[in-house]
Amino acid sequence: MGDIARKDVVEASIVREKDERYSSILGFNVKILPEAKEEIKVQGINVFLENVIYKLVENYTEYLKNLEEKFRKETLETITLPGEIEILKGFVFRRSKPAIVGISVLKGEIRPGYALMNKNGKRIGRIRQIQSEGKPIEKAERNSKVAISIEGPTVGRQIKEGDRLFTDIPEYQIEMLEEKFKRFLSDEQVSLLETIKEIKRTR
Repeated sequence: MGDIARKDVVEASIVREKDERYSSILGFNVKILPEAKEEIKVQGINVFLENVIYKLVENYTEYLKNLEEKFRKETLETITLPGEIEILKGFVFRRSKPAIVGISVLKGEIRPGYALMNKNGKRIGRIRQIQSEGKPIEKAERNSKVAISIEGPTVGRQIKEGDRLFTDIPEYQIEMLEEKFKRFLSDEQVSLLETIKEIKRTR
């Protein structure tokens, strides 16, 4: 209410410590007082000013959408996501150190660095690299057919053609996905996460 003052900026900065989504200042048909302008620069607070109310709401909504997407990408890149793959028959390129095999992503996604376990919950290794058409890629999603190198197992011993493997998600990350980031997962990923939890219980 009224022109934007320094105290408004201070309040917004306090809110940001709890939730960045609600730390912006929206001004409808008002001005920014001189004392507030300097504080805005210091605190780095987002300010939305408009004389048309629907435009103000539209701009803020777009900001929230972009912020949510940025948060999703930054957060989920640090967490192992649900994934299920199948080792394709006839596509064993190297048996060990590392094992290199062709796979199909059945559900979810995989990334380099992800640990893999078998259907009995036993960890069999970690993905070193994913390649598509001879080039390294950052991830492979459902219905992708790619080659992966896996540190740890030997084909014919710990793994074999036709095996289905799952991403081995640490317990604390499973809790994070369920409690904080479930809204970012597809229905398929949520279902697969439940499957992975059940498999890990059999260890």
